[in-house]
Amino acid sequence: MAHKITHANGKYEFAYAGSAPWHGLGQRMPDVATKLDIMRAAGLEWRVVGEPIFLADGARVGGYIANVRSDTRETLGVVSDDYRVLQNGDAFEFCEQLARSAGAKYHTAGSIRRGRQVFATAKLPRSIVVVPNDVVDQYLLLVNAHDGSMGFHLRWTPVRVVCNNTLTAALGGRATYQYTVRHVGDLDAQLSEARRALGMAERYFDAAGTTYRALAAADLTAERFDAFLDGFLPVPQPSVDAPSSEAAVAERDRIILARDRVRALFETGAGTEIAGVRGTAWGAFNAATEWIDRVRTARKDGELRVGAAEAAVLGVGQELRDRAMTAALALAS
Repeated sequence: MAHKITHANGKYEFAYAGSAPWHGLGQRMPDVATKLDIMRAAGLEWRVVGEPIFLADGARVGGYIANVRSDTRETLGVVSDDYRVLQNGDAFEFCEQLARSAGAKYHTAGSIRRGRQVFATAKLPRSIVVVPNDVVDQYLLLVNAHDGSMGFHLRWTPVRVVCNNTLTAALGGRATYQYTVRHVGDLDAQLSEARRALGMAERYFDAAGTTYRALAAADLTAERFDAFLDGFLPVPQPSVDAPSSEAAVAERDRIILARDRVRALFETGAGTEIAGVRGTAWGAFNAATEWIDRVRTARKDGELRVGAAEAAVLGVGQELRDRAMTAALALAS
């Protein structure tokens, strides 16, 4: 299953407001949902309990504990004994406070990988209009891991409505848009700092809107689009001193194929029918993100590969998105 959404206690641990998601799973929740509403709808009312670990001979393993789901008794991960659990309810309470201050409403919530990672999004009331009929919605994303793989991660992220690509842009530090709270030390102090840092959402989205509109105003000739591809997906060139190995040739061919696919999306991809998108740096950036999120993660039959939805939630491919934004901005400067 490409979605990797947890199925436990007779239902999928996913809830949503509005139209059903692409995978067709989960429970619809009220358009205006509280923390309790969404946790109940998504089946996330369970807790994480830290339990000791013992060897076969009965000896206790020092320095480590197992994080166990309270309802299914499934082990989510083995962590050090200084690990501090941030329970689902506490994570959603923090998100609710932050979202309420920004006028946001819960949009989705769920868990993946048997509950090892829990996520939620809250949608802000205002959107970015890049050009007429091309709208970017604004969300708060939280991801909380119970397996020790990552901290409590929060991010303000824009999502383009027309193709549902995650467009977390590299805006050169002009606004804070993400924060990670580690599961060690003083969680309350870390959450207080996260609240302060993420409180600048309006500033971030103002900067994002300005950036996207600047990209839409920059027309690209075929030569300038080639320059974008060189910045986004540069083709490695063999040198006289270091001739290409078989692996290097295969990698070069893979990059050339990827560039051809991005070029095709630049001409006919999602949103290119909107006036002011096709043939611009904005269109180039969206072609790149469509390739990152949809083409690169799809099989030949068009179905998403295993883990593709998980990768979108957790921001896998962000380095490529940042590189695409940097290459597009270089042409809009």
